Amino acid sequence: MMKRKKALFLILIITFIFAVCGCEGKEPAVSPTQTLTAVQTAISPTPSPRLSAAQTSAPKLPLKTTQPDIVDSVQTALPQETSAPAPEQSQQPKTSSHDAGTVRVRPGDTLEKDIIPEICEAFSLSENEVKSIMENCEDSKIIHDTLTDFRRMEGIIIPGKYEIAQDESLAQHVNIWIQAAEKRYDTIASAIRETNNLKPHEQLCLASVIEWECLPNDYYDEVASAFLNRLDDGAKLRSCATTEYALGYTRPYLTSEDIKISSKYNTYSVKGVPIGPICAMEDDCLRAAIAKKTDGSIYYFFNDYALKEILSFSNYEDFKQAAAVSRELYDKTFDIDPFAKVNKKQVFKYDQ
Repeated sequence: MMKRKKALFLILIITFIFAVCGCEGKEPAVSPTQTLTAVQTAISPTPSPRLSAAQTSAPKLPLKTTQPDIVDSVQTALPQETSAPAPEQSQQPKTSSHDAGTVRVRPGDTLEKDIIPEICEAFSLSENEVKSIMENCEDSKIIHDTLTDFRRMEGIIIPGKYEIAQDESLAQHVNIWIQAAEKRYDTIASAIRETNNLKPHEQLCLASVIEWECLPNDYYDEVASAFLNRLDDGAKLRSCATTEYALGYTRPYLTSEDIKISSKYNTYSVKGVPIGPICAMEDDCLRAAIAKKTDGSIYYFFNDYALKEILSFSNYEDFKQAAAVSRELYDKTFDIDPFAKVNKKQVFKYDQ
């Protein structure tokens, strides 16, 4: 009996459960996980793209706020490196661009007439630019302290041919020429057993005067002796060459007015050697100007254009008589006004 009652009770319970399920059973049961997924889908209707394994394992990049600083610094540096000059370039004196060229210097050449025009062409510079650079050249024992203009470089450049490379600086060459002139002076002076008492810059001046006077390219010792004897006596050099340099032109014979020109180069009016050299000179002229005089008796001389010789004398009367004879020979030989402004080397065909 008891067993039947228990079985009946179980049947009633089961029937009740199916009845409840039948009233609520149109929606499927939702698990907690499914509910969470549904909430996320409602918040983010568009699903995020999935990252690859490489992307998920890669280290995080710096924040974007630091990146522009890196990029900007690189981009800013590039134009500066390509356009801004280096510090040492900005401190160098401005020079004009030029092609390769040549500067030729011959014995007897002067800066203004002969050398500067070639320098202007070789360096593509104006005359004023060249003179300014020469004016600011370095000091030297062979340059007189009181020389302040471009003539500081007069007589300094050794005769020769100078090849100028493209875009080379004239200022550099000027200092190189000075150093070469100092070396030449030292070499010649050291080879001379006895030198005179003139200072190096005075000897260079005297050498240039000897060069200009000796048109026949000879008689250097005789002319040097005549000048050194005058200097020892405290007399004026009275060199026509120095007067011609001051005048800016040459004549076969200077006039009485010519020798009155007021100039520190005119040795008819100033004592001693001129303030600076008057032309480029060759080694033999410099050697004669550094050494002691070879003849203590020579005091006068002149250049005979017809004979192409320099005649020297100890006595003034002998000098005057020979000069008169030479003048007559000139008039017979040349159809050239003795007071004409001419290039004597060209007109009288002296070797250049």
